[in-house]
Amino acid sequence: MLNSTVRSSGIKILCDDTKPVFVHGAYNLGPVYEVKLSSEAIHPGEGLDWGTGAGGEDTVGLMAANSVVACGIAEVDFGMITDCSVDYASGDDIPVIYFHWMPGALLRNIVCVDTTAAVRPGTQLSTNSTVAGAFDDDAGACDPLRAAVYNASAGAFDIVAWIHTNW
Repeated sequence: MLNSTVRSSGIKILCDDTKPVFVHGAYNLGPVYEVKLSSEAIHPGEGLDWGTGAGGEDTVGLMAANSVVACGIAEVDFGMITDCSVDYASGDDIPVIYFHWMPGALLRNIVCVDTTAAVRPGTQLSTNSTVAGAFDDDAGACDPLRAAVYNASAGAFDIVAWIHTNW
């Protein structure tokens, strides 16, 4: 344990609308690319799908329920909006945390739908929800995230999760 410090407790990562979605990941990059929002208004922590048609690779939209092409999570830009509960407008250039660029990254304020039970760490979070932009605790169409912090809420909530690397 050269250069290590033993502590009795760690820092708990909590959801907080006044803090960025990205917490930590490999290379500590965070959102590394800004793209144009092609669909209706969205807010940070919601899932995104690739745009469609010619030029779609340069746009993202709100993740559809049961999406199989989810590409990432919207990040907050405090120069554009005040916190994670505020929507970006359609056409805004927004920061995106792409799943394929950030394997293992820890994220907070991830939007989920009502769950039937407590969500334990390691639970797969899928695009299988019935709400566009929100994730669900049931394995489904695409499972890009895993819960990182125990959440006992059975209501609609935000959750701390990490990008699951083998989906």
